Amino acid sequence: LMRTAGVWLIYAAVAVRGFVVLFGEPAFLPVMGLLAAYGLLLLAATWIRHRHSPGLPLSRPGNGWALAYLLLQLGVVVLLLIISSYEDFFAGLVIPLSLDAVFFFGTRFGFLCIAAFSLALIGVLQSSDVGRLFGLIMGALYSGLSFLFGGYAWQVQKAEAARDHSRRTFDELQVAHRSLQGYADQATSLAVEQERNRWARDLHDSVTQTVFSMNLA
Repeated sequence: LMRTAGVWLIYAAVAVRGFVVLFGEPAFLPVMGLLAAYGLLLLAATWIRHRHSPGLPLSRPGNGWALAYLLLQLGVVVLLLIISSYEDFFAGLVIPLSLDAVFFFGTRFGFLCIAAFSLALIGVLQSSDVGRLFGLIMGALYSGLSFLFGGYAWQVQKAEAARDHSRRTFDELQVAHRSLQGYADQATSLAVEQERNRWARDLHDSVTQTVFSMNLA
């Protein structure tokens, strides 16, 4: 829940600032359309995450749909950076993609995706109106944040997997405990039955000996 709320807060902050600073400019409508597309894709990814078992990657690198989602979102971010001169905050939309890359594919391919995002981001920011040095610095900044959030997603994924494993182990232990209780009840019943049979045999033998002694007398 906190991870989802954080992602949507990042998106909301970028969207609100984009609306404020670009209102009345020629790029306003294209930027709002791209931000709306980004939000719809983010909503779809959020829905898929909530339907999926925690702690497990959603897809393998060759299975397509998750990779297509990340590429679409990256394309939206690149277009936002190209048609707008406000690179300082649109580049922040790469951060949710870094979280999704690790969640979708796990650590190895997820961090490869983050590295590709970083290279694409630095390449686009080289054409910044402020200058190449500014683009390089901003690209390095957001690349570092992307790897940082990717590491956070990895830790969260490990914690969720451990919690899910602990829950399954607890359920298995409860089943085993109930089985042991059933075996203990059966053992108790069997012991009572054996003791009853022993008393019955003892009484039978005692009565038989008494009758035999009386017959001899």
